[in-house]
Amino acid sequence: KGEIVEPFETVRVDRTGDLIPVSVSLSGIFGASGEFIGAAAIVRDISGRKAVEAQLSGRIRQLQAVSGLGMLALASDDLQSLFDQAVGHLARALDVEFAKVLQLQPGEKELLFRAGVGWHEDLIGQATVGVGLDSQAGYTLSVDQPVIVENIDAETRFKYSNFLRDYEIVSGLSVVIRRAGQKPFGVLAAHAKAARRFTTHDVHFIQSVANILATALQRRTYEERQAILIRELAHRVKNTLAVIQAIARQTGIQTASVKDFISSFEGRLFALAHAHDLLTASDWAGASLKKLVGLVLGSHAERARLDIDLEDIKLSPTGTQAMVMVFHELMTNAAKHGAHSNDKGKVVVEGRREKDGDNSVYSLAWREIGGPPVTEPRRRGFGSELVTSTVQTQCGGKLAVDWRPEGLVVVCTLPLSSIAEVPDASSKLLSSNW
Repeated sequence: KGEIVEPFETVRVDRTGDLIPVSVSLSGIFGASGEFIGAAAIVRDISGRKAVEAQLSGRIRQLQAVSGLGMLALASDDLQSLFDQAVGHLARALDVEFAKVLQLQPGEKELLFRAGVGWHEDLIGQATVGVGLDSQAGYTLSVDQPVIVENIDAETRFKYSNFLRDYEIVSGLSVVIRRAGQKPFGVLAAHAKAARRFTTHDVHFIQSVANILATALQRRTYEERQAILIRELAHRVKNTLAVIQAIARQTGIQTASVKDFISSFEGRLFALAHAHDLLTASDWAGASLKKLVGLVLGSHAERARLDIDLEDIKLSPTGTQAMVMVFHELMTNAAKHGAHSNDKGKVVVEGRREKDGDNSVYSLAWREIGGPPVTEPRRRGFGSELVTSTVQTQCGGKLAVDWRPEGLVVVCTLPLSSIAEVPDASSKLLSSNW
């Protein structure tokens, strides 16, 4: 017909009997008079080009998958939906029949199916696999690096479970889902029914997906921690305001003039500020008793007039506030009426852990020496009442006050649990395996 035939692609059988992709170019053969007498065909093996195109197409699918999952992880806080989307993207981008997310369970002996593609639906959220050498996932977790299986029949590093055999799985690729500063969440894996040689690009891709999941998990942890801190902050602000209100009311009752009220009230607020400074520096995890006493007493007197001998303990936030108020009131009294009201007096503070039957207590002793002669006051001031209520009511401790002529002696016996730092519910939540 004289029509031009454009080059086209097809498949041919090579000498080994395998099908190979080829490109065919045809051109007409014409005689001297221009008549058509035949055609010439050039057939080119394009297997190499097709392999490169397939690799590029696969890389594009993988990049699209990573991009889509990254956007989903940023836009949604639904972790289960993210897991479901991840295994779907993973299976399509790697062109495999199976993919799964496995979560390490408390006790670290099993991995639970959290999400999957290609498996029976009743496995998700129910089925578990063993750790260690009992499964590919467990082995991946134990070596903490990507594991590639090209042919499961030749695998010697771990057991080929009946579970994989039931699904006729032959090859697989798995990586750990890591979380910074925490135990691994679990394992992300892909499996195929045919022998498969996974590439370095494939490993990088599945690790990128695992990293996206890990980042989403960490964000959830941070959000939970932030919610706990907000609730805790609100609770502490209310408590602090209640303390300030009580201090203001009682200081007003006990003082005879506005000037005296301002002086006493400011001093107590300054003591609370010391407590908050110490707690803020430790992210409200508590404070050192030695540091607290040195800070409170050191703001009132020279170091040479203080003799501090304390067995150090880490105070809880509540214990920090309590001890700040107690030592502030004792030091204020010493400055006004006791050992620090002259140039020679000295304050001695001693403290040790002790046993009171089966209970652990902390014994604090405050002694003043070298001050003016001491007599017991006729009326108890607010400072004395504050120390008493803090030790006995707030901390559940015992208080002994001895108005010795040579100097005031105060002994506090406090249940250790009332002032020392102990694990709380929020720390348990943040260290959970979620």
